[in-house]
Amino acid sequence: MTFNSNPMAFMKGSAKEVLGNMVGSEQMAAEGAAQGYAVGASDRVAGKKDSVLGAVTGDKTQRAPGEAQQQKGSTQQTLNS
Repeated sequence: MTFNSNPMAFMKGSAKEVLGNMVGSEQMAAEGAAQGYAVGASDRVAGKKDSVLGAVTGDKTQRAPGEAQQQKGSTQQTLNS
């Protein structure tokens, strides 16, 4: 199970987006949002993999966290789109 693919990359992207908005740099804000979106996509895919693998093998201890990670990734993508 890989529950949080890269929390530092997500925080860095969020900080870059906020800083870009504060100083009026649309490019910096867009780059930060794109980085957050990419981390969300990575989490969503990893969560889907764990969820499917857990469903196929009948392993609820893998499936539930996979579904949670998939939802977390979707939320990150929504917040950064």
